[in-house]
Amino acid sequence: MKSMTTDFEADNYTFDDPYISDDSPDADLPELEIPEEEPLLTALLKSAIARYWAGDAVMNDFAEHVLPFLVNVLRLMSAKGGEFAAAKAEAGRDISGYQRDQSLRAHLLNGLLATMRILQLAIEAKNRQALLLGDYERRLLVAGYLLHDYLKMLEDEALHATIQNPSAAMMPTIYQTLEDYSDQLNLHAFFAAGGDNLRLDDLLYVVHNTQVRWGTTPSRLLAQDVSDPRKIGKVAHFSRIADLLAYGTFLETSTLKRINDILTEALDERPFDLTAHRLTQMTGMLSAYVNNAVIEAMEYHGHIPILFAPNGVIYASPRAATLPDLETIASQSMKAIHQATMNGIERHVRTPEAVGFEWGTQGLKAAPYINDLFQPVQILHLAWQLLNRRLLDTRTFRLEQLKTYKRLDKGTELGWFDSDYLPAVQDYIDRRAEALGDWLAFAYTLNSPIGEQAVDTILVALGFDVEAIHPLMDMAQKGGVQYWSAWVAAEYIRHHPALSPDEIDAQIRQVVFPALEEILAGHTAPQELIASVYDFVMETVYLPNQPPKTATRFYDQFEKYRLNKTDLQAGLYDTIYNWPRQVQKQQEATLPYMPTPYSQRIPLGKGDALSAWRRGISGIGVINMLLMQLALRQPFKFEERKGKMLFIYPAYYFTVETGEVVLNIINRLRSFNIYDWLFHTEHGLSVNTDRVANYHELLEKPKMWSSVQTMRYPVAHAPSYVQVAVDPGLDKTEVESWLNTVLIALILTSVLDVKVVASESPAPLFQSGVGFDETVWLDAPHSAYADLIGRTINIDDVLPMLQRLTMMLAVWHDSYGYDFKKLNALADIGRRLAADPANVFMYYQRESDPTPAFARRYLYYAERLEQTARAYQRSETVNHARELVARYRQFYRSKNYTTNAILRPIQAAADAILKADSAHSDLTMLADIVLGRLIQIETAMDADKTQGYFPRGIARNERRAAMRDFAEYFVYRYYHEALKDRKSLLRGTQFNLLRLACDAVYRDLQSIEKADNSVEAEESESEE
Repeated sequence: MKSMTTDFEADNYTFDDPYISDDSPDADLPELEIPEEEPLLTALLKSAIARYWAGDAVMNDFAEHVLPFLVNVLRLMSAKGGEFAAAKAEAGRDISGYQRDQSLRAHLLNGLLATMRILQLAIEAKNRQALLLGDYERRLLVAGYLLHDYLKMLEDEALHATIQNPSAAMMPTIYQTLEDYSDQLNLHAFFAAGGDNLRLDDLLYVVHNTQVRWGTTPSRLLAQDVSDPRKIGKVAHFSRIADLLAYGTFLETSTLKRINDILTEALDERPFDLTAHRLTQMTGMLSAYVNNAVIEAMEYHGHIPILFAPNGVIYASPRAATLPDLETIASQSMKAIHQATMNGIERHVRTPEAVGFEWGTQGLKAAPYINDLFQPVQILHLAWQLLNRRLLDTRTFRLEQLKTYKRLDKGTELGWFDSDYLPAVQDYIDRRAEALGDWLAFAYTLNSPIGEQAVDTILVALGFDVEAIHPLMDMAQKGGVQYWSAWVAAEYIRHHPALSPDEIDAQIRQVVFPALEEILAGHTAPQELIASVYDFVMETVYLPNQPPKTATRFYDQFEKYRLNKTDLQAGLYDTIYNWPRQVQKQQEATLPYMPTPYSQRIPLGKGDALSAWRRGISGIGVINMLLMQLALRQPFKFEERKGKMLFIYPAYYFTVETGEVVLNIINRLRSFNIYDWLFHTEHGLSVNTDRVANYHELLEKPKMWSSVQTMRYPVAHAPSYVQVAVDPGLDKTEVESWLNTVLIALILTSVLDVKVVASESPAPLFQSGVGFDETVWLDAPHSAYADLIGRTINIDDVLPMLQRLTMMLAVWHDSYGYDFKKLNALADIGRRLAADPANVFMYYQRESDPTPAFARRYLYYAERLEQTARAYQRSETVNHARELVARYRQFYRSKNYTTNAILRPIQAAADAILKADSAHSDLTMLADIVLGRLIQIETAMDADKTQGYFPRGIARNERRAAMRDFAEYFVYRYYHEALKDRKSLLRGTQFNLLRLACDAVYRDLQSIEKADNSVEAEESESEE
């Protein structure tokens, strides 16, 4: 990985970006070659292990023989959190140790990769005890740790309870269970690749002595002694370290002390300590840069980073290693961030997505941070590069469309120019005059006296008499609009008509800029904004063994809140980033982010005036927002386009290997095609671990616009922070803007074992993945999604909620096809499906379903929606439909697929009850009335006067018994129990849903019967 450049000086600034190519922000991303049937995680983790463990036979054999089976066997299986924790919490049990979601796969991979790295470092340090552990012991560590939680893989709860605390009587069962799981994970082949056999006694000892709190197995219970008690005991120690590291408390001092104590037990004299630096505040991209600076400084002093989290990093710290100076880290963070912001602004200024510049009624404007980051001459360079696109624009424009013409026309009207001037120069008004005039007007707006000096220098370099023009400059401006600049530009083109745009550009660069650099050499950038980074690092970074310093921070924030009551200026507070220093009211629309929903949750202003609602924003907030924009391929105005953020957290940290896997996928995200997803999942019928893990279309490049963009930044070894922006496009509603965001969030958690927060906030809501329990957190989503899948989703519900969302999308597609303009209808569909799973039949298009394909699919939708719904959202409509249809098919079949014919018994039963008078309200009498109506239908079928017929092979007395059974079910179970004896409901939506469900059930059963009859006929013909 490239390390951060820290020898940067702003005075020697050049427009060189060491991380991202000028040609393409993704030029450093090679094409990935992933086998079609291989899960993304398997393919990418194999590649990462091959890179970081080149030449290591054990780890490469693990990737080849074990990893594919591990990924497949443990998909979305929870190690912590999920339904298990929820059930324990409902029972009043203490779940503080396992309430936070973590998949078993993440728990095993992260703990294993981190511990194998620690062991490798101990071997490289020539520790004698570590050198004792050879190829077999390292393979045993892999196998033992992978199976140390095998009880969580068991589906048999009784067996789980029995073998949790081993006894002599249970040892045969434990041996067999471990043998079975060894086969499932292909561990025998893994050991054979190293020329060894897997010894179950060694494996069982390591497995049952990893968690020393319970389930330990003394050697006396083993069938045979372990192969080498000293070595196997050390393997168990390292397995215990892996388990402790994989917990959410890995950054806590107490946990690190426990791990270091175990290292001492395993290695006698440990060559290093595990230490950590921590960040007490996560702001987003800014914190990622700060983490990088700390990592680089710690590495320089000999500390080796191992585990990477958003709020800290764990190191293997040699006992003699010193700590870096925090002041130096703060200074280097300032320089690195200053360089990154300047590089990014310059890179984007040459594109249509320029950051920090905005066109207004007065012309081109620069955001305040531009003046703080750049020297005046550099700002003029940026403005000219931006305007150069206009200068070289070859499109044809009508004269009246050009700004120069409009300003000269307005200036003539105001009496600044002669009435015959505009006709005389209109042939010279073109894109050349536009670019030059806008640049002059922009230069004049620089802080006084820099602006005046810059304009005078430009005019002299272009051959104008400055003294003659000054009176016009003083006069020809109004409301901040510089009309004189249009006159100067027109005059220049008038006197140099033959100059091409390229020649004008060369004149500016070769003649004007050297003169500007000489005149403005004494003016430097204030850098007050960047200076705020220094304070931020000093207050939020804690190096290993550094005592806390929370008192000062608390006092500063408390004082800000106090001042807000009496002094609005001194009491300004950054309500987005919770930072009390260097806060000013936002004045410019050119700030890179305008999060209205968040800015107005804590309105600190007083009154209704616009100025009262301008939020306080700190220098830290501005820098973070700026870094966000500059990290995008195509910066866009998030608020204007209802952009959403995906904050991707590890569960609970990244290693270099898992970090590379995440970046390999996240950095290639560009779009999400809902139709590809529907096709891949068979319209929601196949939303399972296999389908999701193999969704390779996730990495396909769109032909044009990238709606999904990762915020890229230089990563030191592994990412400590990952953020993705989802751009729904212009003029999108809230329901549309949330759609892709929620789908991507759920898919990523399934593929990568990460935790995801989706929000409109520019700041991450949590410090790390340990900060929230669930796997997916939707911050204030549209109500359609909140109702259908909830605002928080635990690990066990990820796939069910993804399927619910996909089924909603499939129902929309059935109704509206490819009409994206109708995506807003998802709001109504989502609410209806959440309210009652049977509502799915409201969208069932039975008229276009001569085959049962639609019927079968919608029945599946209804059943899955029912199974995955929360308890208060469940209904019995589909179950009633199945029971009723199964009963009336014993005495009635429809001659065709018209709805009236199919539902004749259902409608007849309802009509009979509706027509019954109050004297016949007794349920027994109602059942007899319904039976009587069914007998009338039977008589009509006898006379062939209806669209029904009798099912074959059922005698009349059997049909009559079936009629009574149907009548009693309809009256007692449906009318009485479900509808509570309310006749009006037999005319309303609830009964209509039952009709639609019965229609689908009948078509499905009829098609199954027809297929069975066809098979029987073919078999009888073959026998003949």
